[in-house]
Amino acid sequence: MTDVQQLRDLIEQERERFGVAGLSVVVVRNREVLLSEGFGSRNLEKDEPATPETLFAIASDSKAFTAALCATFVDEGKLEWDAPIRDVLPWFRMQDPHATELVSMRDLLAHRTGLPRHDALWFGTKTPPSEEVVRRLRHLQPSTPLRQTWQYNNLCYTTAGYIAGVLGGSDWEATLQARLFDRLGMKRTTNGRRSAHASGDYATPYTDLTGENVAVPDLGDGSHGPAGGIWSNAEEMASWVLARLEVPLPDGTKLLTGNALRELHSPAMVKPPTPLDLPGMHSLGYGLAASVESYRGHRLVHHGGNLHGFCSDVYLAPEAGHAVVVLANAHSSGIRTSLPLDIFDRLLGLEPEPWGARLFELMSAFKGGMRAASAHNATAAAGRPPSRPLQEFAGTYTHPAYDEFVVRVDGDVLVPEWHGLDTIELRHRDRDSWDLLLGSHYEDTAMPFVFRPAYDGIAGIEIGLEPAVDPIFFARQPPQLDKAELDRLAGTYEMGPLTAVVTVVDGALQAAVAGGKPVALTARDATHFDVPGQSGTRLDFVLAADGSVEKLVVQPAGVFTPVVG
Repeated sequence: MTDVQQLRDLIEQERERFGVAGLSVVVVRNREVLLSEGFGSRNLEKDEPATPETLFAIASDSKAFTAALCATFVDEGKLEWDAPIRDVLPWFRMQDPHATELVSMRDLLAHRTGLPRHDALWFGTKTPPSEEVVRRLRHLQPSTPLRQTWQYNNLCYTTAGYIAGVLGGSDWEATLQARLFDRLGMKRTTNGRRSAHASGDYATPYTDLTGENVAVPDLGDGSHGPAGGIWSNAEEMASWVLARLEVPLPDGTKLLTGNALRELHSPAMVKPPTPLDLPGMHSLGYGLAASVESYRGHRLVHHGGNLHGFCSDVYLAPEAGHAVVVLANAHSSGIRTSLPLDIFDRLLGLEPEPWGARLFELMSAFKGGMRAASAHNATAAAGRPPSRPLQEFAGTYTHPAYDEFVVRVDGDVLVPEWHGLDTIELRHRDRDSWDLLLGSHYEDTAMPFVFRPAYDGIAGIEIGLEPAVDPIFFARQPPQLDKAELDRLAGTYEMGPLTAVVTVVDGALQAAVAGGKPVALTARDATHFDVPGQSGTRLDFVLAADGSVEKLVVQPAGVFTPVVG
């Protein structure tokens, strides 16, 4: 069945089954566009229909554009798939020195660098620019050696896109526009939520975690562009898949060479099995931004995406010349997989499988299971009180890749501030452990959040941001004390014939005890200071009622009193 009206009926049937607000769908048969249309609503509240021009976030289907962009530089001899990245980016570093020397563009695009997702690095409204993301890779813990395991990683695509921009003498956005979008005639396709919204005709993101479609609040400008930031529509995605099926452009040229397409669409890494593996679908491996599958005797090349209220999938059957694109304003919906397979059964002349019912049952089980597990986790906490007053947990904590995490006290709760997110919260669990919650719109998964004690105080926090590695440790930062706070502590103190001289140098305290060399002090708070590099050595200023220093306790040296006059 490839009658257009029957396809429309099938699409509407599945849209209703999955409760999806809107769809943008492309169907290509024998290298010709059979259907390119919008379905349902781009905005439920305003009752605005989705059209072929409506922009949807294509999420991780952006990766195929980034990989293709890199392929154009390989064809020109400016890049080699298997040469070290350091050949084109000498300052490139990873935490594993072996990976630093050997990681190639193929490794980045085939998800085989040894680095797990570490997605929390970019998650939020205040995220670092692409170059800074690349520079922070050196601070991220790998979970396996290079080229041992397939591990999906958005940051590696940010890196690949940044390199493409460097090779193009500009940035990823401008290089992509000149080398791919302009040649394809993709005039409305753009990068980032703000740019898409400026067009006027864009889809609103929705999630159904509450059982009905609820609009997802804006979360920054989306993902880092090369990994998941592109917005497009049915009309222009049709041009993209035709080019990947080797259909010439209007000027008679081809967007990508045969060599480039073979590299992009050929397996480069074995993929491990997952609970989402489907009957009749057998993985042949992962190419460069493409899963390569054997489906009922046919080779399919595809990639999907999920991003804050959107999902997508782009399927190609290269030998047959067929393609299906599904873009939806629905969070992690099974329709992105079921609908392409439903349509391919008909394009390939196969007996249709019950993909809609099968994927709906599977995804309902997953989502229901996540809600049940989250509810159990919330009620299973021991709930014993914290080890100290909440104010002692407050402070600024930092990690060289994950930025600053601020904890403040509001009444009887701790309030987190991180990456500009306004939906996160800390839910007390037991003693010095909390659950970090990102908010119900983003799958309210509780991340372990633990304050790590020091000898006398809090050393930092550990957050389970990346399950494949150790908890991420954020070190507590010393408070910034003003001049008046420091000046009142400065002076000479004595203990018998011994003296301790405290001075203010460059906005910080220094102390010389018993004739020793002056050492810089690190503030724990306004009256407690540590000596860096000397574990257990600290200075505690004890204040009188009038705010003056009554005594100085130097651990382990003794107790000193101020010299008057």
